[in-house]
Amino acid sequence: MDIFLKSPKETIKTRTQRHGDSMYGSRYVALQEEGVREEGESEDVNNSILTSILSGVEKSNKALEDFTVQVGSLSSDVSFIREDIKKVKERVGEIENMVPQMDGKLQSIEKVQEELTKENNFLKRKIEDLEDRSRRANVSVIGLPEGEEGADPIAFCTKCLADTFGERTFSTCYVIERAHRIPYTKPPPGALPRTLLLKSMCAKDRDTLLKLSRERGKI
Repeated sequence: MDIFLKSPKETIKTRTQRHGDSMYGSRYVALQEEGVREEGESEDVNNSILTSILSGVEKSNKALEDFTVQVGSLSSDVSFIREDIKKVKERVGEIENMVPQMDGKLQSIEKVQEELTKENNFLKRKIEDLEDRSRRANVSVIGLPEGEEGADPIAFCTKCLADTFGERTFSTCYVIERAHRIPYTKPPPGALPRTLLLKSMCAKDRDTLLKLSRERGKI
């Protein structure tokens, strides 16, 4: 073992230096531990930030995938719409090509309709004229009691008119073609009787009969 001899001052100085070295060493160790703790805390913060970034990136990727799926669906819908528009355009083109033909047919139909309208009006006037001519020889007998004419209205009316106005009053071709009551329901007893219609073969005899009837009034 080595033995050193030093003065009290040197001993004190030596102790002081040793004490100082010991104090500075403990501070250095404390600073190193504090640095280690700060580095650990910084590393935890970095890890937390990195985890948050990775989570955000994953969510973004998921949203991007969903968006891609939606874009694909929209693209499919757009394709269908384009196909439908194409079919509509083709149909519209066909209709446009048919328009001139339809115009020609419409003009032809209008012409035929105009001709049919003229012909119909002509036939209506002709029917009215024929109806008026067919009624020219008609005579209405009003007030004759129901059933008075019996089963043979023509014979009854011929005899009645000859007895009333005389046989020489009418022409030699005087003939009653038809005689009948108007086609209504037979009225009850006491009610106004139905009109009796006479049709003469000669319009001149009909005019003579009406003239004599007006002159005599009631028959």
